[in-house]
Amino acid sequence: TLSIIDIVASGTVTNNGLFDVQSDLFFGDQGTSLGTLTFSNATNGELRVSGGTTSTIGSEGAAAGTENYVLFTNTGTIDVRRGLLQVNVGLNGGAEGGSFSSTGAILVAAGATLRVGGTLAPNAGTIDVAETGIFRKLGGFTNASTGVLSGSGTFDVGTGNALTNDGTLLGAGRIEHMRIGGNLVLGGTSVVAVEVGGVTAGTEFDWIDVAG
Repeated sequence: TLSIIDIVASGTVTNNGLFDVQSDLFFGDQGTSLGTLTFSNATNGELRVSGGTTSTIGSEGAAAGTENYVLFTNTGTIDVRRGLLQVNVGLNGGAEGGSFSSTGAILVAAGATLRVGGTLAPNAGTIDVAETGIFRKLGGFTNASTGVLSGSGTFDVGTGNALTNDGTLLGAGRIEHMRIGGNLVLGGTSVVAVEVGGVTAGTEFDWIDVAG
């Protein structure tokens, strides 16, 4: 089942509760209308993907469609439990656009993917990606001084691009094997919080695999 919310003009959605995506979702333009969606996932809000295979917020939905991007802000929680959630990703050959910023929490479960297109502001919140999960921002992005990236999943910025860390890599209280799909640049305020409890990588001490 595909659920469709068609953007025909500019408007604002503010989520203060649970926005639960339980099947494939398209939240964008199904025709040739112009408009920009402002989506605010507020402090008490949760955007959850609990079902479906592919959910899209922003961009075009038809070959003749006009890209309708989203200005997305997250101060609450984004929880991608399954499938692919893509925000501002150009479909049908269209370009990426829009913007995405987060000072809240982002969770990507095992086997799930969150892909962000357009302009990604430096991450000032937390992004936790479970093993086999993926957070994807092709072209690279920055983890701000207040940001925390954690988990044993993959942060994919694309071959030759860079994830710049000015905040903290790796979480506390567990052993992690983080993967970087691209290059890693450690800034002057960067903290790599490696935990050591033995001599076996990935099970007794943290490690980071940088693909380049």
